[in-house]
Amino acid sequence: MQLSDHIIRFDGARIYYVTAGERTNRLLVFLHGAPWGAKCHDVVKELAKYFFVIAPEQPGFGRSDPLLSYTDLPMQYADVIHHILTQEHCDAARPIIHAQSFGGYAAHGYLKKYPHNVGCLVLTDAVMPTMPI
Repeated sequence: MQLSDHIIRFDGARIYYVTAGERTNRLLVFLHGAPWGAKCHDVVKELAKYFFVIAPEQPGFGRSDPLLSYTDLPMQYADVIHHILTQEHCDAARPIIHAQSFGGYAAHGYLKKYPHNVGCLVLTDAVMPTMPI
C-alpha cells in the first residue's frame, strides 16, 4: 500500500502527515503513541487495506516541528487534526479516530472540541487527560 506524504503549517510549525488507502473507503484518523511518529507506517499500511487513513505525526514527534507554545495540549492537537481534515476536504466526514497510547491526548481534545465530527473512537492503551469530556 502506497503512502503519500503531506506537510501543513500550523501555528508556525511544519506538521507532517501521511494518507493511504482509497478515498471512497471510510475515513480513519490514526493518532500514534509517543515517540513513534513515522515508525507506525506499517500499521497505517495495514489499516489502509480497509480505510482511507490520515496519520499525522503529532507536533514535536517524527518529522513534525514542535508547536511554538504548549498551552492546552489536547485542544491544540485537536486543532491540528481539524486543520489536516480541512486540508484534505474531510472535515465533515465523521471519521473513526483511532488513538494509540499518547495519541489519546489528541483524541480527547478532538472529541471534546469537535464532538459532532467523530463517528467512532477507538482507544488502544490510550493516555487520557484527567478532565471530563
